Amino acid sequence: MADKGNHQKTFRCADAGFKECNWEVTARDDNEVMERVRQHGREAHGITNIDDNMKRKIQDNIHDRQAA
Repeated sequence: MADKGNHQKTFRCADAGFKECNWEVTARDDNEVMERVRQHGREAHGITNIDDNMKRKIQDNIHDRQAA
């Protein structure tokens, strides 16, 4: 139970196909990761709409991260 607070989610833009991008995010959950990914996509890559294929690629690359 108390262990749940020690988990975060992490995502790297390069894992979704933007190999030259070193942007990475750590967040509380998948929804927060997606929110930040949408913002980054707009600002850094000019992506205004994340289609189902890209959404799946992002979700497949969101990983659990143990907090230090």
